[in-house]
Amino acid sequence: AAAGKVAGTDNKANGVAEDAKLHIIDIQDGNGGLRMPNAFSIFQSMHSTGGQPSRIASGSWATAYKAYPFSCRFFDEALHDLYPGDLYVASTGNGGYDENNKVSKMRTVGNPASCKNTLAVGASESHGDRITSGAKGIEYMAAFSSRGPTYDDRMKPDLVAPGASVLTPYAHEYGKTVEVYGTSFSAPTVAGDAALVRQYFTEGHLPCDWKNGCKFDPSGSLVKAVLMNSAAPLKEQVQVARPWLEKKLLEKVNEYDSTQGMGLVQLDSSLPLPGKNRIKAIVKNNKQIADGEIQDIYIQATPGKCANTSYKHDLRVTLAWYDPPGANSCA
Repeated sequence: AAAGKVAGTDNKANGVAEDAKLHIIDIQDGNGGLRMPNAFSIFQSMHSTGGQPSRIASGSWATAYKAYPFSCRFFDEALHDLYPGDLYVASTGNGGYDENNKVSKMRTVGNPASCKNTLAVGASESHGDRITSGAKGIEYMAAFSSRGPTYDDRMKPDLVAPGASVLTPYAHEYGKTVEVYGTSFSAPTVAGDAALVRQYFTEGHLPCDWKNGCKFDPSGSLVKAVLMNSAAPLKEQVQVARPWLEKKLLEKVNEYDSTQGMGLVQLDSSLPLPGKNRIKAIVKNNKQIADGEIQDIYIQATPGKCANTSYKHDLRVTLAWYDPPGANSCA
C-alpha cells in the first residue's frame, strides 16, 4: 500500500508519481519480523541496477526516539559523502498521541526520520471526499503523527502530507483499494512529489537561458529544498484522527514548530509551470561555499506594484544542504 502511494496506478487511488519505476528492498526476516537495514546497504542496492540508479528512497519504518544513534550517523554519512544525489524520505512514526491521557506526546519522532540529512514527514488529515465523519480536514494535524524536536532540539518533522484516511491500492488483490492511517503513507506521498521534482529538472522544464540547455541532475538537497520551499503551514489544530477514537481537538499548530515543520507540501507552489502559475525561480545546484566565504544573490522584487491586484509577490528562499555526520549521541 505504501508503494502504491508513490507510483500506483488505480482509478481511485493513483500514486503521486503514477507509473514510476520502483526498486523494492525487502526488510522482513524469516520469522515475520523486520530487520532494520543499514543505510549503506539501502543506497548500494539502489545503485546496483543495470540502468539508471534509483534516486528517491521512501522508508515507512522507524526505530524508537533516542539520542543521535549510529544508524543516523550512517544515513548522514552515506548521503553527505557517497550519495549526495539521492534523497531519503522517512516517516516520523505514529507515537504522537497518548490514548490513555488523551494528550499529545512530543519527542516521539523515530529514526531515521530524526537524522540530519533525511527528510522527515508527518501526517496531516485528508481533504475532499477522503474526510471521514468528524474530521476537520487538511488544515488539521493528525494527532497520532510523531513529533519532535529531536534529542538535540532540531526541528522535526520537516514536512507533512495527508496520512489520515488515505486511499491506497491493496497489495494482495488487483483493482482493490484500502483506507489506511499513518505516517507510513504520508512519507511515500512526499517521495512521489520528490520524484516529480527530480523529473522536472532532468527533463529540462526549468525556464532558463543557459547555453547548454536546462537539463541537469539535481542533488538530493536541491530536491529537498524545493519540497520545503513549496510548503504551506497548517493553520488550525491537532485533531485525534483515528476512526475508533473520539475526534478530540488538541493544541493549535504553529509555523516551523516540531509538530508540522515547514508545513504541507504543495507542488504547484514550488516551481515555474508555464500556463499554470506565475512563479519565477532561481536555482543553485551543488553550489559549494568555503569556510568563511560569502556569496551574494541579488533579487529585484517589487511587491508594491501588485498590492491591489489578484496577484501578489510571495518571496520564498530555502537553503538546504547535507551535513557531515555527527558523533554518536551528539549530532
